Amino acid sequence: HRQLGRLAEASLRPGVEVLILPFSAGAHAGQTESFMVLEFEPGTRAPVVHIEGLTGGLFRVTPDEIEVYQDALDDLRERALSPEESRTAIAERAESMRPSATS
Repeated sequence: HRQLGRLAEASLRPGVEVLILPFSAGAHAGQTESFMVLEFEPGTRAPVVHIEGLTGGLFRVTPDEIEVYQDALDDLRERALSPEESRTAIAERAESMRPSATS
């Protein structure tokens, strides 16, 4: 339950968004590979996608590739619980895992 507590704490930091994607969201693009869309301050550089695979990572930098991953990320965000719902779900799960005082 400590890891869940850390996630809940992190979700309150500026610039950090923790979203839970419930199983009820069904099949989605994030199931096939792990990826991050890295975005930078306006005017500094274009977004970059980092894909993590079994044998290492890859970077995608072309606008067409970036668009595919940004669309996938948008879809994941739409299916996910809201930030507040996610914090509540994390807190409830952490509480359910906490050893009871009577044990």
